Amino acid sequence: GEDRGVSSKPSAPRGRRLDAVPSGAWGLDRIDQASLPLDGDYAPSADGSGVHVFVIDTGINIFHNDFTSVMSSGYDFVDDDNEPHDPCQGHGTHCAGIAVGAQYGVAKGATLHNLRMLGCDGIGSNDNLISALEWAGDFAAAPKVVSLSLGSAFSASVNNAVAALVADNITVVSAAGNDAQDACNYSPASAADSITVGATDEDDQAADFSNYGSCVDILAPGVLIKSAYIGTADSTEFLSGTSMACPHVTGVAAMILGREPSLTPAEVWSEIQSLAIPGLIADAGLGLAQNEPNLLLQQVGLLSPPPSPPSPPVPPSQ
Repeated sequence: GEDRGVSSKPSAPRGRRLDAVPSGAWGLDRIDQASLPLDGDYAPSADGSGVHVFVIDTGINIFHNDFTSVMSSGYDFVDDDNEPHDPCQGHGTHCAGIAVGAQYGVAKGATLHNLRMLGCDGIGSNDNLISALEWAGDFAAAPKVVSLSLGSAFSASVNNAVAALVADNITVVSAAGNDAQDACNYSPASAADSITVGATDEDDQAADFSNYGSCVDILAPGVLIKSAYIGTADSTEFLSGTSMACPHVTGVAAMILGREPSLTPAEVWSEIQSLAIPGLIADAGLGLAQNEPNLLLQQVGLLSPPPSPPSPPVPPSQ
């Protein structure tokens, strides 16, 4: 049936201003340069300020230092209250840290809305996912990006809920999934209007767990990524999955919208696509074309800044 359940881990994965990249956060480093080797720097020319990012996941460690300056309102669909804290899982904290965290985040100036619909076991219902998507859609703010590091079997109702957000001018980013299967068999990965993200490793090779096929739009770092975690105000963890790749793209979408808030989701995707580096990603070696489309995410620091407004005409001299 439709309600087979959503999981943060469809299967266990196998395997300007210049900022030094925190140890282990190699994804930030990789999206900041066109080719290897990594140089240890992350130099964003935009930080997503003014953009509202909705992370729909296991909740987050609301006490973590990475979120003190960006946290805004959210909801817990598991406990049905206004405190979407994650005391027990860690996945959502890690994903939010990659998207907007002060230390590990791509778009460190974006506003974070934390919507918890996956429980301590990392599992939730499609009904709660749709409720969370509707909550994000109804929230009175703009521009908005929704980040979905989760997946279930194909669900028309989930895909329709994603399509409704995109029709409402909200950019949606989804993880491709971690089963080394066709992403078109999963939701929200198969949602036509979602930006669906596969995972790469530090050597620009597609992850062997990454879902593949025509529903995947772009790949981003997703193997052994360090980010914020549950436990204390400065806990960290290394995790792998398309769940980690997805928020890298979410962060870049927020950067783009921070500079040009009126862009449609299609225009945001067009910008991400034009920034991405083609042809660099090696296949995972399973013969599944997990490196397709061969596009590796890049952040907007590599893009020239928006043009300055034209100077006023100089009055003719008398």
